[in-house]
Amino acid sequence: MPDLLPRPVIYEVSITVAPAVLDDYDAWLRGHVADMLDLPGFLGAEILTPEPAPDGKPRRIVQYRLHDRAALEAYLRDHAPRMRASAARFGDQIAIERRVLEPVDRDQPLPQPQGCPNCGSLLVTEFCAQCGQENKDYHISLLRLIGDFLGDTFNFDTRLTNSIKPLLFKPGFLTREYMDGRRARYVSPLRTYLFVSIVFFTLAAISNEPESHGIRAPAATSESAAVDNVEDKGLNIGTSVDEKALKELEDSPGWISGTIEKLVENGKLARSSPRLFIQQMLSNLSLAMLCLLPVYALFLKLLYAFSRRYYMEHLIFALHVHAFTLFIFSIMMIWSQWIVTYLPFDTPGLLTTAIIFYVLLYPWFALRRNYSQGWWMTTAKYLALGTLYFFTLTAVLSGVALFTVISFS
Repeated sequence: MPDLLPRPVIYEVSITVAPAVLDDYDAWLRGHVADMLDLPGFLGAEILTPEPAPDGKPRRIVQYRLHDRAALEAYLRDHAPRMRASAARFGDQIAIERRVLEPVDRDQPLPQPQGCPNCGSLLVTEFCAQCGQENKDYHISLLRLIGDFLGDTFNFDTRLTNSIKPLLFKPGFLTREYMDGRRARYVSPLRTYLFVSIVFFTLAAISNEPESHGIRAPAATSESAAVDNVEDKGLNIGTSVDEKALKELEDSPGWISGTIEKLVENGKLARSSPRLFIQQMLSNLSLAMLCLLPVYALFLKLLYAFSRRYYMEHLIFALHVHAFTLFIFSIMMIWSQWIVTYLPFDTPGLLTTAIIFYVLLYPWFALRRNYSQGWWMTTAKYLALGTLYFFTLTAVLSGVALFTVISFS
């Protein structure tokens, strides 16, 4: 037989108040209820405004929820006289009635409430009130699990459509909305960046494949034909190293000579398998770009050191700007690789130039909207940010290329 659980009871106090003291009484009542909830056995309380009394006087009802009948009896015995005396200041300006509401079938056991598997607290709603974990059963089919993962990770619902338009055409808008607390209607900044990043690097890897998705391979030039011919024969292409260079290499420290030899060897292997090398470099670049985001946010923190903004606010701005850039590049890649191929005309050069200029100017508009500074100050910080980021990005790309060559196999 299941254990019997304590049955909460409702202790209801109904007050009729003279209109002359209503405001004063309401102010007192809020503090009085707070004091009541500090007493043992009280679980919660609610102040209600019912219809006026028959004589037209306003009324208030307070419903206290106690742990069980024993807690109520302990209150009435030990604390009620003192708590009631505090209302004596209102005299005959108030009239009070009290009653106790108990559940029906007290002898019937209540079902055991479901506890949060993560922290053990009771789940009040579909989320745990203590730790926030969602109350979801994952004893489901694989297809359902995949669908839930996609929905939780990328929010494939109205939030995605609500986020795309401002991301593309309202620079800085999503950052302001997020920091102002209007977040539920949009995809979170990190999920936005991760989703766009996955799409971009997936498209980049696919476009590197020959004859992918019906794409017509370009006619081989004399240089590419020569490379393909060498690949077919299994030959390696490498830079020539004269005897003097080899002698200097032999005289250098062991770790240096070993690193250089590995670079030369992997460089030849990369030139013989360029597509595989590019795919591996793209894989390394995706992680490097994710690590570059905190650096971009750090530049913003330095440039706006007196704005009293937290570092996290700058990081959210960085996520949105990078997500926009990768999104535009993804669209351009789809257009050039999958659409223009089947059209009787090529992309107008003016349109491509306009898109590139928009990508370059997008951070300026985002800075202007998000940080609300003047044109000249925004322009100065935009140029400083662009310069710092350009050199950092160049160093990162060089490092990724070097790392890819060293680790290429």
